[in-house]
Amino acid sequence: MENIEISNRIFYLVTAHDEIRDGISTELWEIRDGLKYYLAEIFRNDNKKTVEFTAHVKDLPFESIKKLIEMFDREVPAIE
Repeated sequence: MENIEISNRIFYLVTAHDEIRDGISTELWEIRDGLKYYLAEIFRNDNKKTVEFTAHVKDLPFESIKKLIEMFDREVPAIE
C-alpha cells in the first residue's frame, strides 16, 4: 500500500489479486472523513489477455492516475 497526498486529498494505492475475474489490479482509493472510497483501477485480465482501466468517479487529479499507472508498471507482471 502506498499513500499519496494531492491537492490536500489523501489517496492510497494497493495491489490486489482477483480470483473471480482471474487477474490482478492496482486500485486507487481515497480516505475522506474517515471513510475509504474506491475510485479507479487498472486490471490485468488473464483470461482475455488485456489490461483495462476503470474510473468509478469523475474529476480525479491527473497526478493520482499517473501514480496508479506507475504502481501498475512496477508491481504487476506483463501479460505472457
